[in-house]
Amino acid sequence: MAIRMGIYVLLIGYLLLDLFVFKGPLKKTLTEPQLDTEAAIAEAKAQGIVARVYYEPIYRKQVEERMKEYLWRRGRTPEETTFGERKSLRKVLLDEMIDELLVKIQVKVSPIEEYAVDQDELKQAMEIEEKRLGGTFDELANRSGWQGTEELEMRLGARIQRENYLKKKILADVSEEEARAWYEERKDEFVSPERRKVKWRSRDEGEFQEEWVDTSKLPKEIAEGVFKLSVGAQEKLGGYEIELLEIQEARNHAFEEVKELIIDALTSYQRGKGWKFFRHELLRARAKGDKVNKNKIQIFEENLVEE
Repeated sequence: MAIRMGIYVLLIGYLLLDLFVFKGPLKKTLTEPQLDTEAAIAEAKAQGIVARVYYEPIYRKQVEERMKEYLWRRGRTPEETTFGERKSLRKVLLDEMIDELLVKIQVKVSPIEEYAVDQDELKQAMEIEEKRLGGTFDELANRSGWQGTEELEMRLGARIQRENYLKKKILADVSEEEARAWYEERKDEFVSPERRKVKWRSRDEGEFQEEWVDTSKLPKEIAEGVFKLSVGAQEKLGGYEIELLEIQEARNHAFEEVKELIIDALTSYQRGKGWKFFRHELLRARAKGDKVNKNKIQIFEENLVEE
């Protein structure tokens, strides 16, 4: 009897601690909304939700706004697209938004200071974006349903935070040794063609101009003539008076001349591959393997269908 009473006391104590102190599994089960019931899912669909990522919603309206912005930046409107284009674009953009939300959630559960947005960096990003948009910001804001420059700043801040997270997670720095090895395999491609410095003018103009040219910058019939001249020679070719001033022979570029270009290109390429791997193999795999949250990524495709 005493043992049974002791067990009851322990159970009651555990329940009290779970409910009122630690807010454990029982407390959560009793108080948190059940989001995976048929009624809850039906309600989510009725609200225009097209996807949920760890139960955070993405609304059809958000996808439509993203599509309007995407098309506007390319000089188009939804009315200028076909039904098939809009259908495909919605799916692609939703996939992109799910990835962004996965990163956002990862950022939220990380130490906030680790991925904090530098205000000077945000200010610079705002200046670049406003300069790029010029006088068309209001049009973009209206098309996308934005609430003024504050929303643009919020979006840019979120993007910078995601980029900071990805930079820390995707190690894509290319060493000088890696760049040199890549160069050695392809150094015959780093060749400057023969160039010639010419002084020229058309017959209709009075002043001569001087510039360096190679065969790619001249019409074929003129290039053939120019590249047969010797230094100091003058010729009339295709309506132009041309004098050859100097010849620069074709040459291979040394590694030091192209090192930074190669490192930048390889880094960009590696980051692109890294992001793709991180997104598909890590973020989504982590979501699939989450045993606590069973339905990490839910897509309600019927809400993507055009009305």
